[in-house]
Amino acid sequence: MYFCLVIFLGAVSPFLLNVNFLPDASERFIMVDAPYQGARAKEIRRLVAIPLEESLSSLKGVKNIESISRDGRALVKVELKWNVDIDLALLEARALLDAAADSLPQDCPKPSAQKKPESESMAIRILVLPKDENISKASSFVNNELKGRLLALDECGGVKTSGLVEREIVIEVDSNLSSYYGLSLEQIAQEISLSNFDYPAGSVLDGENDLMLKTEGAFKSFDDILDTSLNSNEGPLKARHLAKVKKEDKDFDSFCHYNGERCVSLQVFCKKGKNPLRLSRKIKETVKQANEEKPNYELIIQDDCSKEIMGTVKNLAINSLRLLFVAFLF
Repeated sequence: MYFCLVIFLGAVSPFLLNVNFLPDASERFIMVDAPYQGARAKEIRRLVAIPLEESLSSLKGVKNIESISRDGRALVKVELKWNVDIDLALLEARALLDAAADSLPQDCPKPSAQKKPESESMAIRILVLPKDENISKASSFVNNELKGRLLALDECGGVKTSGLVEREIVIEVDSNLSSYYGLSLEQIAQEISLSNFDYPAGSVLDGENDLMLKTEGAFKSFDDILDTSLNSNEGPLKARHLAKVKKEDKDFDSFCHYNGERCVSLQVFCKKGKNPLRLSRKIKETVKQANEEKPNYELIIQDDCSKEIMGTVKNLAINSLRLLFVAFLF
């Protein structure tokens, strides 16, 4: 009786465990990001990366320090020894970076340090196909609705998208008119940019509350852009006299196709320490609900890691039962 109970518990226990592809490793990496626009990789190495490496070498518990220097940016990775408190090490690293800022070029921004992102494994890939072939609307649905639903899941560690189409506002300037009024494209762009701000206008004391005042200047419509005043050689001139405004798709950063059709792809990653099987079930429920609510889109699940995990667990359970059966016979 007890032997049968042990066999039963051994067979079902793999399905109840918090399983994943790889075991967790303790956090022990600090990433330092040091941007320096306009500098070449060789200069970045000499002026930024080496001084930061020398400064961080005095950090307690350091095992290795690596750096990557490329045009406009230096990345330094600090590996800590095992059992080092990474939160305390991060505070110490930031203090060392503050001290090292004086040795960097004057126009170099202050470097930032943070823990290396947790290792996350992809749980599922979702494809969003617009039935009306309007990839712009599909991109808006992914950004404004679907992505937020997925990120709200407790087990979700992040969502990476590809194939999105973003919209941008384009100002088309008549070159002949701009030349006639003595306005260059750089001057027009600068004056329009300076007009697109909410400027502070002081404060008012209301009892114990200090109320901040500001003048609204940020653009809210195309008309606001076209009503921008430009300083031409003929006097003040509104932008609408020599420019048109429209919204159009940005140049594509990535493309995604499924059976020859444009689509948007989402890679959903499982948070470290969470159960990817549970995340997979929740994602499937979310996709099913979205398909019911949004008939204009077809959501397809691809690359479901839960199938591979469950297959491995089943094989483990079957092999365990076989071994127990052989052991029972002999």
